[in-house]
Amino acid sequence: MNSCGRRFHAEAGKFRFLNELIKVLIPKYLGQWSSDRVKERVTEVLYSWTLWLKEEAKIQEAYRLLIKQGIVKKDPKLQDRVTMPPPPQRATESVFDQEGKAE
Repeated sequence: MNSCGRRFHAEAGKFRFLNELIKVLIPKYLGQWSSDRVKERVTEVLYSWTLWLKEEAKIQEAYRLLIKQGIVKKDPKLQDRVTMPPPPQRATESVFDQEGKAE
């Protein structure tokens, strides 16, 4: 996620994607079959996104909902390997947007 651009961040911030991650945590869905390590990692990822992707309101909302429902009891302690801040924003035009210019 650190190397991805704004477009990918927006895709990850959609409820459709977030709901699939949340299902891994909730016992009603996949939570009863998911290992504790997987649940911890999903929680770490969601929490880190709330810190790094503050402009993605749906990520913030989804994490708050997990806390409110008691699924997440406390914010996880992020490991050194996931605390790296995201890189600076890339140029506004992606390579895919420049297809017409190559001709």
